Amino acid sequence: MDQTAKRTAITKYLITKGIIQPDDVAKEISNMANSYPPAAAAEKGITDEIDKAYEAMLLATKQSNPTATSGVSTQPTSTLSAAETRAINVQMNSEYEQRKAVTEASSVERLILDRPEPSEQIKAGTTMIINEDAFKNIDQKLANGEYKLLPDDAENANTTNYNTLKAAMTNKTPVEVYIGKMSTRAIGFEISHPTGVGAGTVTTQMTREDAQRFLVLDTIGYILASEKKPGLMLRHIAAKTKGIGKAQNERSVLSEKNKKKAMENGSFVVSREVVNDLKATGVKSKLYFKVATNQQKKDGSGPVVRIIRVSGKADLPMLQRRPEFVDTFGTGVKVANSDLLNAPDKKMAENINKAQRFALATLVQKFNNGDAEVAELSDRLKAFMAPAGGVAPGATM
Repeated sequence: MDQTAKRTAITKYLITKGIIQPDDVAKEISNMANSYPPAAAAEKGITDEIDKAYEAMLLATKQSNPTATSGVSTQPTSTLSAAETRAINVQMNSEYEQRKAVTEASSVERLILDRPEPSEQIKAGTTMIINEDAFKNIDQKLANGEYKLLPDDAENANTTNYNTLKAAMTNKTPVEVYIGKMSTRAIGFEISHPTGVGAGTVTTQMTREDAQRFLVLDTIGYILASEKKPGLMLRHIAAKTKGIGKAQNERSVLSEKNKKKAMENGSFVVSREVVNDLKATGVKSKLYFKVATNQQKKDGSGPVVRIIRVSGKADLPMLQRRPEFVDTFGTGVKVANSDLLNAPDKKMAENINKAQRFALATLVQKFNNGDAEVAELSDRLKAFMAPAGGVAPGATM
């Protein structure tokens, strides 16, 4: 293998490690060459930096995968081909300065949360009726030994509460509703970002998916946090096997940073508000009991203990999306529309669009295969067909 081929192999290898920019690649190649044992280099008679870096790469790959027989993976473990990976690398390198400028000019102004404090919707003393099947799964696990009901203790009357809740279910006696803590999971973000080269910035509401795409397509993969504001970054999760027949695919995820300080400093907004309309809503009981499971704690100090609150229904004020968030996140109120008496919501519209495009692709394929069934549609279908060596009008690469 000549040095050009070795350099290409090293570059592809470094892409899998997240090292993409040309300066970073050159620096890492030097580091790899310097890390290769001098005795091994002397034994093989190699003195050039690329040769040493290549041997260091092979050595590192063999050490990380001792069962490998030879060679090294020259592309990411995704489904991309080497050519596709190379094209992405070249394009990202060419966009680096532009992406860096966008990154430096962008900030996450506020986290967008879904629900307000539970106490705004659930007033103290609100009661519920326990679901008839609330104990079905619990009692089954108690019977087969997966759970063991703990006795009353100084912290909680476990057995007493179990019996109280069981009797309340049987007799349909109201019990008090549990009022939990506010969920701090962000459903989206308000992100300030440039509107173009030399232009000002604009603040845009983005869903989590929108924000991830923004980081992928327009930045160098992150937006810095500040003292009072959150940050965002892309994080790579390697593929791994979690058990027999259970695999976790390689993926990129959106990770929030400095979230605790951002929340403490009020850098968040709640997208839904309480309205007067009442609705039967799933809730949990204030009373709870503890069970010991048949699983052991990681430190081996004893069984894992679970707190169980039984489920029920209570009439609660509804939550509705505030008007300024409807366009991005929808109304937040599920409306039965199976008979299509109303315009489709965002989720239904996306499904319709996918179905339409799939059906269209099927028609085009039939036409290409000479299917007489669609011959009369030829004039209409030709508009959706890619010309030789190009793409269909309006299509994007």
